[in-house]
Amino acid sequence: VKDNAYLRYSTIENWSKNMLNLNTKKAIVGKNAKMDWVSGSFGSKISMLYPMSILNGENAKTEYTGITFAGGGQDLDTGFKVIHNAPNTSSVVNSKSISKDGGACTYRALVRINENAKNSLVKKGNISIRKEYCKNNTDIICVDGSIAGKLPKNAPEGKRVLIATPYDYQFKAINEHDKGAFKKKNTYKNFTHIIVGSPFEKELLKKCYNTPKSEIIDQVCLPYSWRLNQEEFKKKHYGKYCKHYPMLKGKKILAILLTGELDEDEENPYAEVNWNKIFDNLDDDWIIFTNSGKLLENMTHIGYEHRNQFVYSNRTFDTREVLSFADCLVTNSGLYATYFAVRQKPIYCLKYTNCQFEKYMKRKFSNLYIKNVEDIDMTKFSEFTSENEKFCEYFSYDCGENPSAKISEIFE
Repeated sequence: VKDNAYLRYSTIENWSKNMLNLNTKKAIVGKNAKMDWVSGSFGSKISMLYPMSILNGENAKTEYTGITFAGGGQDLDTGFKVIHNAPNTSSVVNSKSISKDGGACTYRALVRINENAKNSLVKKGNISIRKEYCKNNTDIICVDGSIAGKLPKNAPEGKRVLIATPYDYQFKAINEHDKGAFKKKNTYKNFTHIIVGSPFEKELLKKCYNTPKSEIIDQVCLPYSWRLNQEEFKKKHYGKYCKHYPMLKGKKILAILLTGELDEDEENPYAEVNWNKIFDNLDDDWIIFTNSGKLLENMTHIGYEHRNQFVYSNRTFDTREVLSFADCLVTNSGLYATYFAVRQKPIYCLKYTNCQFEKYMKRKFSNLYIKNVEDIDMTKFSEFTSENEKFCEYFSYDCGENPSAKISEIFE
């Protein structure tokens, strides 16, 4: 779309339900030009469709409007990508999806703002949306203090509650503190109440954050941890997964759940994994469940006798749900590990992106740190060791009182 031009691309795709629809659409947008996409996705068995606009010219604009409908047996993975490469560019994304009779809709998107994209509307939008949202709200509940720590000033008379969820920046704070190179932050100082969820979070606040006026609420686990431990929640999601992956039924489940992306120039550390060695140490009553495509790359080499001992799912469901019925967790996510800790099951940390949680586990729980995926040995990992128990008790309070009830008390 050259300088000063306008183009609208509209498409309705209703493929036969035995089709695999994998396609690429890309527009390069020039100065003062505009590219609009209108997309409707209704057919196919599997679709992967992400139109892209690359805004190379100053004042370039793009807008995407899409609707996706997935019926029974359909998995439609759709979204939009935009890259801002020039000053004063803007983008708008409107996307809706409908699922029926077990159909799966996944929304996947990318908005990238490069260094030379000065005064991007998207960049301004994120900040202004947060301020506008909180400006007229008296009471605020927040799960990530790094985003909203300053915003509660807009509601000085209200209750400002932080549910202290352990994101990776918190592990960075404790890692730096333990090196002696950390100055206490004021990120959380404006919250009236902080639900810490675990002894780890309580100690983290004391060491790394100034909270002079906050009421610290302990002995209550995180809301999602509490849900994971409810029998009804487990039964619902176990049944759902067994319906889509029948080989899970009646098996013990080793969940390998990885988060984060490798650098573009970094090789996949698991491209040469000897999976047959891992499966040889896996009894027939165990099955591996993973959300990692990187692990999947080398799965073609496993023996036929092990094919029904592996499940990959990255798009169809929220993989956190697996934590409700998994029997052992291997992860590089502090969030997943904290949620799972309430269940008092074996937890291990796998080296993957060298994130702050991985560094923390290597220092503090070295016996639970796995340097190579080939070191996974279920003849040992299936046991709930004293080190596992120590981790679980440190990263979650007991699942007693419903944390939602505690939050309700605060606002009474």
